[in-house]
Amino acid sequence: MLTMKNASYLILFVLLVSACNGWHEGNRLLSRADSLMYSHPDSAFQLLNHIPENDRARMSEGQRMRYQLLRADAQNKLFVKFTTDSALKEVVAYYNSKGTPDERLRANYLLGRAYYDMGEIPMALKFFHEAADQADTTRRDCNFKLLCRVHGQMGRILLSNGSPENSLSELQSAINLAYKANDTLMALSCYDFMGSAYEKQNKLDSAVLVTMEASRLYDKYGYPHRAAMSTGSIVDILVDRKEYTKAKELIDRYKAVPGLFDDEGNIRKGKETFYRAEGLYYKGIGKYDSARHCFYKLAKSARRFNDKEGAYEGLTQVYQAMGARDSALKYALLAYSYNDSSYREKASEDIRRNHALYNYARYEQLAEREIKEAARTRVNWIFSLALSAVVILVLLLAMLAMKHRRKAALLEQYELKDRIKELTEVRKKLEDKQAELQKSQQELAQSVSEKDRMIEEGGRNIRELDSKYRQSVEAQELVIEELKQQLEELESQTSNYDRAEAEQKLQTCKTRSVLAYLLKSKGRSMMKDDEWRGFKNEVDTILPGFSVFLFRSCPGLRPIEKKILYLTRCSFTTSEMGTLLDKPASTVSSIKARLSENIFGKTSGTKDLEKRLKDVF
Repeated sequence: MLTMKNASYLILFVLLVSACNGWHEGNRLLSRADSLMYSHPDSAFQLLNHIPENDRARMSEGQRMRYQLLRADAQNKLFVKFTTDSALKEVVAYYNSKGTPDERLRANYLLGRAYYDMGEIPMALKFFHEAADQADTTRRDCNFKLLCRVHGQMGRILLSNGSPENSLSELQSAINLAYKANDTLMALSCYDFMGSAYEKQNKLDSAVLVTMEASRLYDKYGYPHRAAMSTGSIVDILVDRKEYTKAKELIDRYKAVPGLFDDEGNIRKGKETFYRAEGLYYKGIGKYDSARHCFYKLAKSARRFNDKEGAYEGLTQVYQAMGARDSALKYALLAYSYNDSSYREKASEDIRRNHALYNYARYEQLAEREIKEAARTRVNWIFSLALSAVVILVLLLAMLAMKHRRKAALLEQYELKDRIKELTEVRKKLEDKQAELQKSQQELAQSVSEKDRMIEEGGRNIRELDSKYRQSVEAQELVIEELKQQLEELESQTSNYDRAEAEQKLQTCKTRSVLAYLLKSKGRSMMKDDEWRGFKNEVDTILPGFSVFLFRSCPGLRPIEKKILYLTRCSFTTSEMGTLLDKPASTVSSIKARLSENIFGKTSGTKDLEKRLKDVF
């Protein structure tokens, strides 16, 4: 029978098992919250917050850690700032000892996010690095989506804290991982940030190149508004280079982004620095009223001293360009006063950053002290282990010595048997070698016969190839003869045309008028392929021997060289040709010099190329 004492033990056992297993319903709720985390983080957050306190008290340690991890993850995805690190430190300690690689990655990343929200940037970087180290990228189920965000976060933090070189490395890692996770938008976002990193390094060519490529990729993958927003940061660089056309194009795209400007043309808060770039553009093209309007709007809406200083500097430059000395002096003094405030603002940021680095150094000192204590304990443990190993080694050596004596006696008995066995094996190998030698001799005789047959067949093949070659040469000679006849016919056609009439037709032909219109238009001025083909066909009709002359004088012309020769013959200037071909005038001039030398000799130059072509045709 079940006694009272045994019943008490049974009840206690049931309670202990229940406590170890935790709250069974909790596993279902936590799994449900985890499944909602990426698609509906707000629903996951509400689900976790609605678990009653008494139910959370019934959770096992693993359930409680998972609850804290999921709740922190949802809070991060909803951009709810962390104010403490206590719960997450416990979560990280738990998963670092008992979790999977992805759980350790997730926990360390969230603790880094908590430190970032709390303003402890060095500690945030430390745990982002820890998170990246926990990931196992060799596994198929590695969370590349989260890992790319870890590197992206580090890249942006390093960029904003004055380390663009390290930022570029982290952003490139983030891009590679984002493509593995099929997260194209994340990859493009990091690529966009690389442009800012190059700009901070004063590598302006790279900044423009990367930013424009990021904008192109945004457009390609269906993010036109991001494409327009990304190029706003390089407008001032283009203005400094006097590339006003491209700068205006980027300004118009930026201003066309929905929701960025209100009905009165005021930009969204936090984006006011765009007014400075727009003002510099208008100043550069001489529209001083528009430039003043932009700088006034910046001075009125700017919240940072640095932006106000930029506004007053812009107004000073505009009034100087307009010759208004009093106004220029006024705003120069304002710019000077805000320069002092801007310096103090920057100094405050440096102090805050240095303070954070000081805190980080303090954490490193504490960590170093703990490492030394652990090292001291490890040395004592190693010494004890070494002493035990020496004792065990002595015992093993004694046992091995006894075994060696026994083996020596047995070896003497087996040695004679082994020698007899070796002699038998040597005799057998000798017989096998003799059989192999006979077989090799037979194969050699067969091989010699086969080679003689192959030589005879090779002779026949050579004779056949020689006959085919002769036939091919004769066919080519016939083709060449036909081409010569065609050239003679074309030359005879060109010998009977009126130069004055041909020149008049060239100057008034339809396609030349089209190209002249392109040069005067404010929009597209580059010649398209169909326009070039029409122009060339019409010139060939008027000057039927011109193409024959070019073929004979300079065979193997590249497309751009042929275009330059046709345009030169039709009296287009070097700068006009550069515009139509979308090439710098210097490039066109060098090509003309080379063509003149190739066609008419070393004494010819670019200036008389047109005259010499007209003398011929």
